[in-house]
Amino acid sequence: MEKIHSIVLAAGLSTRMGSSHTNKVCLEILKKPVICRAIEALQSAAINTCTVVLGGSADKVLNALSGYTGHVSFAFQRNQRGPADAFICAVKSLPAAMDQQTLLLVTPGHRIVAPQVVEKLSEFYLASQQKMVGTELVEADGCRKQDLSICMVRLQDIAEALPELEKWLQNGQQKEFALSDLAAILNGNAPTPMLKISDFAEVPGFNNPEEFLEVAELLRRRQGVQDSEVADSEYHAVSRWQRDLSCEGSALLEALNLLYGGDAELIARQKQHIQALLTAAANVWGEDEFVTVIRSPGRVNVMGRHVDHQGGNCNLMTIGYETLMVARRRQDDKVTLANLNLEFAPAEFSIGELVRDLPWDDWQTLVGSAKLAKLLKQYGVNWSDYIKAVFLRFQKHFYNHKLHGMDMIVSGNVPMAAGLSSSSTLVVGAAEAVVGANRLDLESDKLVTLCGEGEWFVGTRGGAADHAAVKLGECNKVVKVGFFDFKVEKMVYFPPEYALIVADSGIKARKSSNAKDQFNHRVSCYRIGLLLLKKFYPQYADRLHHLRDFNCSNLGIPLDWFYKLLSKLPENATRSELEAMLPGEDLSVYWNNHAEPEDKLYFIRSVVLYGLAECARSARYVECLEAGNMDEVGTMMNISHDGDRVMSYDDSGNEVGQYCFDCSDAALARLIDDLHSGDPARIAAAQLWRQPGGYRCSLPEIDRMKDLACGVPGVVGAQLAGAGLGGCMMVMLRRESIGDLSRVLNEKYYAPRGIEPRLLLCRPIAGAGPIRFCAKKTE
Repeated sequence: MEKIHSIVLAAGLSTRMGSSHTNKVCLEILKKPVICRAIEALQSAAINTCTVVLGGSADKVLNALSGYTGHVSFAFQRNQRGPADAFICAVKSLPAAMDQQTLLLVTPGHRIVAPQVVEKLSEFYLASQQKMVGTELVEADGCRKQDLSICMVRLQDIAEALPELEKWLQNGQQKEFALSDLAAILNGNAPTPMLKISDFAEVPGFNNPEEFLEVAELLRRRQGVQDSEVADSEYHAVSRWQRDLSCEGSALLEALNLLYGGDAELIARQKQHIQALLTAAANVWGEDEFVTVIRSPGRVNVMGRHVDHQGGNCNLMTIGYETLMVARRRQDDKVTLANLNLEFAPAEFSIGELVRDLPWDDWQTLVGSAKLAKLLKQYGVNWSDYIKAVFLRFQKHFYNHKLHGMDMIVSGNVPMAAGLSSSSTLVVGAAEAVVGANRLDLESDKLVTLCGEGEWFVGTRGGAADHAAVKLGECNKVVKVGFFDFKVEKMVYFPPEYALIVADSGIKARKSSNAKDQFNHRVSCYRIGLLLLKKFYPQYADRLHHLRDFNCSNLGIPLDWFYKLLSKLPENATRSELEAMLPGEDLSVYWNNHAEPEDKLYFIRSVVLYGLAECARSARYVECLEAGNMDEVGTMMNISHDGDRVMSYDDSGNEVGQYCFDCSDAALARLIDDLHSGDPARIAAAQLWRQPGGYRCSLPEIDRMKDLACGVPGVVGAQLAGAGLGGCMMVMLRRESIGDLSRVLNEKYYAPRGIEPRLLLCRPIAGAGPIRFCAKKTE
């Protein structure tokens, strides 16, 4: 074989990968950049010299090649004018002393060319009697599928034609010049001979995320990375599930007893739901199919509302109402979805098509892309989008592992749009199914983070508190978690003599409608408030990574100083006023995720004060619970609710006007005076955790329910449950007071409004996961 010098094209912008800042040749497959694999493949074909053409992402390509030790030189393409121009840039960079009879092999940096292809192309070139030849991928019937942009030409021929080629480039009207155009000139407009390649495995390469996954999977198998089998403890024949579900003393029933804390009534209820799913699976797939059953409980956040995405603590408790799934693994990438609730239409999608159609940048860029926003606006958000979000986020994270598709049947009894995280149970349940079907190595904290980020796909910008509660819950325990970095800080037992009742207002909270604007408006107030604090107090800026960091301990200041610093935040401001306050910041990212409010105002100070005070409440909650200080637990619940309150009522239940916590300069000055008063009662009342602030995401009806509940003897406190704007409220009370609470709410709230009462007695159960059991020897 004649001497060959390779020219590897790596100057492109990777627009078809949907990437705005990463050249596709830099993507790693099995911990090695694709361009390194491409050059190593050429080296194995005895091509030991190489010129890499760099362009707009030159620094990233050079960094990707930093670990490569072979002989590589570089050329630079100043303007993005296509592969022909890049090739000519490379030729002009070659040393004058290079043998003019050297063959030049041109390949894209994202394509790995097997040695046998190099040998075939050399023979094909020498036999062609033309100056330049190319390659194409063909179908089994010989029909052309793709021009591979792999070409061969002799250095002498291209060097002699350079003056004509440069003139052609200068006079050309098109923006980009293809290698086929260059070949036509060199070959005197004769048809370019094309070597036909029928086996993609000989020339694996990619132009979009879907093809990237195919290449990654091909290389995984080539290196002996086998597809994992599903776990025997998780996957059983449908008939086995059905038999063991009704067999006293079976390993399955023992597993359910542990998961549900031995609650016979709860176990019986959930068994019925599981049986209905298994019957559907047997009817659709057959009783011999191996399936997994995933359970994903609803949750309540008993303290720490609206602050997880600001770094605050959440105190979480699962409830005995769940989303359940039965799923089987597929060998392709299709996902089919069915729901026993006929309100939810069947759906199906291809994971590959999903990743192909959306940007392959970082996750933040993807979920903020105009393409996704257009899709959501055009089609809205439905239940299947939450599961799409999981597959997309996990495929993005495990980009070297092509995920299996799945068939899934879903059911559940978590009240929807009630602040009990029904959507998050769907997300976490789907994530557990993906992890099990693909045997992914993933710690619980990372699963929680991916689920939280995944739900951004449907347009909300919350944190991962809901997903943490659903995944990490334990029987009879409240879990205190922290964020940035995520951690479980403490678990304490829920006091057995008390109960937590969740009462449904009958008003649905719809995150996917106009309510989303209000949720995202509040988060924007947080974000902008933090930017203003950093600007006003640059001496503290390095310590302020999240809003929670603006606290006395972190800043090393007393509480009176804290209130003084906070007073510099505007009570309210319009978008233009905030932009004028932050001239160096691009605030469009905060405007784009919600419609401008009707009054055009952003209540920065009251929202920030709520968030900081709620962080203080959520940090101390479990210590009070563990110490049995239930009066203080109730006080925190009541104050926290006032931070979301929108309406005040008198003792007779009559509206007395909108509730608005006073965050004025005068109010903050009074708190400072209280701290200096020397009066223990005034000092205690001025503590940060006792300040409601003003987040205002309750509704008048929920405010009324809260006040009614707090009038019942034995109730220690009540507050909004979930994100608000509908849904539920929660009540902490002694167990013997449950009947009185039910009677009061029915007589004074539900009956007058013609609403069917719905009070859920909540007890913590095990967090989400597949139901695992191994057959006993006697079974």
